[in-house]
Amino acid sequence: MKMHPITLAFRGPDHHLERPFAEAYFQSTLWQVRMALAVAAFFFAAFAGVDAVVVPEQKHLFWAIRWGVACPISLALLGFTY
Repeated sequence: MKMHPITLAFRGPDHHLERPFAEAYFQSTLWQVRMALAVAAFFFAAFAGVDAVVVPEQKHLFWAIRWGVACPISLALLGFTY
């Protein structure tokens, strides 16, 4: 079986297997990606208490980054997987 050295796509006589393989791989890993994004959003939000304990004078800056950037992005990416 020949494969492209960079993309690892099937080449040669097995080229016709690339599309079914990619679709099956996408479907089999989609649940893992969704769970990783959900866990990431949860931990981003949950560790805001650590910000308040470790750097109380700058907690509002860290909270703005955490809840204004990181959590919405991870939740938006989670939404785009559906």
